[in-house]
Amino acid sequence: KRYVEAGASGVGGCCGTGPDHIRAIRNSVQMMNSKRVEVVQTRSQLTQHKDRPKHRAWADRKESNIGSEILAGRQVISIELLPPKGTDLTKFMAQLDLIEKAGVNFVNVPDGARASTRIGSLHLATHINRDTTRRLKIFPHFTTRDRNLIALQSDLLGAYINGVCDVLVITGDPPKLGNNRDATAVYDIDAIGLTYLMDCLNRGISPNGDNLGRGTSFGIGVAANPTALNMELESSRWKYKCESGADFAVTQPIFDPDSFFRWRDRVGDSWRPHLVGIWPLVSLRNTEFLANEVPGIKIPAVVLEEMAKAADNPVEAIKRGLEIARNSMEKLKEACNGFCISAPLGKVEVALELLKMR
Repeated sequence: KRYVEAGASGVGGCCGTGPDHIRAIRNSVQMMNSKRVEVVQTRSQLTQHKDRPKHRAWADRKESNIGSEILAGRQVISIELLPPKGTDLTKFMAQLDLIEKAGVNFVNVPDGARASTRIGSLHLATHINRDTTRRLKIFPHFTTRDRNLIALQSDLLGAYINGVCDVLVITGDPPKLGNNRDATAVYDIDAIGLTYLMDCLNRGISPNGDNLGRGTSFGIGVAANPTALNMELESSRWKYKCESGADFAVTQPIFDPDSFFRWRDRVGDSWRPHLVGIWPLVSLRNTEFLANEVPGIKIPAVVLEEMAKAADNPVEAIKRGLEIARNSMEKLKEACNGFCISAPLGKVEVALELLKMR
C-alpha cells in the first residue's frame, strides 16, 4: 500500500512469493487503485456540474442530528461500539442503555471493521433510530468495499427514510484483514466518490444527473488522519472530500495532540468541524497492537513507555490509559467540535469513566 501511495504503478514479488502473498497484494492494490482513480473521476464530475452550489455548512442539513449540535455550539460526544456478530442484541442494547443514562447522545458503529462480518451498520442504525423512546442516535460508518454503485445508492436512500441522517463515509479495509479472506472487494468508488454520491442525493439528483425528486438531508462525515505517514496524500484527499461535499470529519484515534494542531494549520481554508478520535488504552498489549497492527494509528514512544510502567497490573494500566486520553481531550477541547471515544475491547464502562474525568 505504501508503494502505491508513493506513486508506484506496479507492485509484485520475486522468487519465494506464493499465491497467498500475491492474492494479498492484489487485494491491497485494488483498494489503493480505487483511491487513485476516484480522485481523478471526482474532479471530473465536479467540473461537469458547474451549477453545483458551494458548501453551505449545515444550511441544507436540517435533519442532521450532529449538525444540530454543532450549530448550537455544543460539543458532540459519541461512543464507538462494534455491532454484534450475530442476531442477539442483548449485550448491545444494555451498552446503549448505559451510554444513554450517562447523557451521551450518539453512538457510532463501524461497518465491517477490519473486514470482519458483523451486523450491518445501516441496518443496526435503522433498528435503533426508529425507536422514538430513545434520545440516543446511532450514526453508522458506511464503506464502499462491499457494494457496487447501485447498492450504495439504494442502501443510503433506504436508510434515510428509516431515520438515519448522519453517516461516516469510509473506503474500508481490504478483505485480507478479516475473517473472510476469500471474499472479493468491490470498490466501484472510494470514500471521495461516496462523499460526492451522498452530496448528490442531498441535492435530489443521482451522480449521473437524474432527478430523484425530494433530496435527502444527510450530514456527511468523512475520515481524517492527522498522523498519516504520507501527509501530502492525506491532505490532497482531504481537499477532494471537502470539494465533494463533506460536512464534518472524524479522525483516527489521536495520542499526540500536537499532530492535530499541525493538521488544522495544514488544511487551512478547507477546514470542516472535526470530531477527534479518542482511544482509552487498557494494557501494554493493547497499545502495542494498535501501534503495530492497526493501519492509520500512530502511537508516540512516550505513550508506549507510559503504558509499560503498568507492567501486568490491569487496574494500573487502565488508570494510565484514561489519564493519557483525558490529557489529550483537555488539550484539544477548544480546537475541535467534539470527540468519538472508542469503547476499548468492548469495555463501555472505560469510555464512560473517561467522560466523568473531564
